[in-house]
Amino acid sequence: MWHSLAASSVSAIVSRAATYPADTIKARLQLQGALQGPLAYRSTLHAVRQALAAEGAAGLYRGFAAVLAGVLPANALYYATYELLKGHLPGPLGGAAVGAAAQMVAGVAFTPTDIIKERLQVAPLMGGTYRYRSAWHALKALLREHGMRGLFKGYWLTNSVWIPWSMLYVAAYEESKRRLTAHLHGADPAAVDGSGCGEREAGACALPAWGYAASSAGSAATAALATQPLDVVKTRLQVLSAGKGGGALTAWSVARSLFRREGLRGFAGGNAARVAQLAAGAAVSWVTYEEAKLRLAGL
Repeated sequence: MWHSLAASSVSAIVSRAATYPADTIKARLQLQGALQGPLAYRSTLHAVRQALAAEGAAGLYRGFAAVLAGVLPANALYYATYELLKGHLPGPLGGAAVGAAAQMVAGVAFTPTDIIKERLQVAPLMGGTYRYRSAWHALKALLREHGMRGLFKGYWLTNSVWIPWSMLYVAAYEESKRRLTAHLHGADPAAVDGSGCGEREAGACALPAWGYAASSAGSAATAALATQPLDVVKTRLQVLSAGKGGGALTAWSVARSLFRREGLRGFAGGNAARVAQLAAGAAVSWVTYEEAKLRLAGL
């Protein structure tokens, strides 16, 4: 188990650092339709150009310190649950159950991190609502204004996004790995599992790095598209709840307002950036995780 936890820590830092700019752009595109005045960004590419011109590359990493503080415990909880359960719950339905359980556990650490980093990411659009000097300053302000409850605003909504995402992702990822392993090694797909393929042990029929990357990226992109509308609602609820009257906001009221003002297109805000971020992040994270786990297991 220790090598799985160590591998998850390495994969978490590498993947988040590589994809955080796309996450920042995604958050801003999802939020801008709820604000007064004309839209700041016309497209994903326009948002990138505007952010770089106004803030430089550092602006795309607003809130990254919060992620560094929270991603290690969150990922450790996620991968530990994943490793504990995946051998007991085989098949696509088992994979979905493993994904749901892993997300429920990890969400305890992930939700506070998500709230703080999103508020820092969108601060340039908020007209002075968020005057945070750092992630630590944002945390203290959030606790002062809302107490511990403020750190878990939208916990269940967050899970309503990431549990389906994780269920779809893990089920698709495990099935894709199994079939690709069988194809590359000439084994019966039914004989492939976490302990090997047929008469060969797991190490003798491991996938190459590109196999993990393809399986994870494709699975993540599919899951991202399926959960996009809920993610827009979640982002707006967590960010706007600090504004005037924000305490009365609910997921339902945010969704109604979004549909009334922007129609169905509003639920697709930031979709391209989100798919790119999650597909690339999953590829980097899971390739790093699987490769590190194999190497650490040999120590």
